[in-house]
Amino acid sequence: MKPLPNVAGDAEKALLKALRMLKAADKLSAEVEKRLLGAGFSAETTALTLQTLREGNLIDDLRTVEQAIKRMSERRGLGKERVRAELVARGAEEALVDSCLAAVTEENDAERALALLRSKPEKDTPAKAARFLISRGFSEDIVREAVEAHFGGGFEG
Repeated sequence: MKPLPNVAGDAEKALLKALRMLKAADKLSAEVEKRLLGAGFSAETTALTLQTLREGNLIDDLRTVEQAIKRMSERRGLGKERVRAELVARGAEEALVDSCLAAVTEENDAERALALLRSKPEKDTPAKAARFLISRGFSEDIVREAVEAHFGGGFEG
């Protein structure tokens, strides 16, 4: 007869692996789950580990999404569309991301886009500036508004 797996030992190993992951930065539940499953832990052990982390307030998707939005918007200068895409790609629930992004007003997005243009003197034509802002995830309306404010006058992109 085959010996039964050491479930308690696996759970402890999974928890230690998850804690090492969380040591550097907050992670989404989906990220931790993917890494644990990829490391060979069972779905049951992974679910138990995630539950333990949630109960200890060591993993919180709302907190992680809010912090990521702040970091990506303010520090990295990304627009709402790019922030949303990156968080959903990491495994965040779309509804959670959308509700957190609702706090980022279009006015804040427009101010960030204009500040970003002012910090990039090499974006010296409206077309270059528009392409740059679009690549950073700003909406077309925000791009138009920022480019018009930066270069003065109308811009048709």
